[in-house]
Amino acid sequence: MGILFVCEENKAKLPYRFMVTDTSIFTAEELFYYIYHNFFLLTDELYDEIFLTWLEQELQLSEKAAGIREIKKSFSGYDALIEAASILLSEVNIYTPDEVKEFLIRQRERKNVSPSELALKRAESFLDHNRYYEAGRIYETLLAGDVMNAVVKEEAGRLWHNLGVCKLYTEGFKEAAKHFKRAYEMTGEEVSKRQYLICCILCEEESSLQSEEGIEEAYIEDIRKDIQNSIIQYNSSTEYQRLEELKEVKSSGNLVEFVQGVKELIEAYKKEFRSEF
Repeated sequence: MGILFVCEENKAKLPYRFMVTDTSIFTAEELFYYIYHNFFLLTDELYDEIFLTWLEQELQLSEKAAGIREIKKSFSGYDALIEAASILLSEVNIYTPDEVKEFLIRQRERKNVSPSELALKRAESFLDHNRYYEAGRIYETLLAGDVMNAVVKEEAGRLWHNLGVCKLYTEGFKEAAKHFKRAYEMTGEEVSKRQYLICCILCEEESSLQSEEGIEEAYIEDIRKDIQNSIIQYNSSTEYQRLEELKEVKSSGNLVEFVQGVKELIEAYKKEFRSEF
């Protein structure tokens, strides 16, 4: 079940955009939610003057902005970030005082987290935001470093699987297949096995499938059927039909209608993305 917040009337005319996740914030509730769930990806922007001016002018949260300016006189770096978060999350309508207190305790404990653990948390947060390139770079660094010698095999396999997800979106099926296979070899997890086989089928690496031991042909055939059914389902979707219509409009030379249709489609994607936020 999703979470529904009743937002206050005030909505920013100009949103604030967190650069790391490319997330635009329009209301105070969105801001508080973002801080609470994405603290590993926050930077000193929470006490940067550009952000504080936006907080005053767009959300009319002058008292909070003034409070953060005051703590900058005594704190810096990570400590200032925690204090800024404390001011922003205090006395808000979406988190109880106990929830805020527990949140701040967790973030203070984070100062004792090892660099590799912190990097892993950042990678997971990037992955949650579909920032596959940034997450992939962190996973690659972790998997190539000496720190992996101290990681249990199952945990390393999970990192290889997540890297496979990143590669799927940034480099394609063939590259992703290598990482899913590595994950499956380390963990034996069904999800990695299935993703590996799907990637092999979609990039037409049939020779790889034939060389796999312990994987029955019937299992592979079931995956082929699932892929085919997904394609059929997508081809009958409203989204696909709209894309086909736009292709015909473009072919007919009606560029004005084509551009307008594309804009409407992009706007629909944006609304869908924001609803998930």
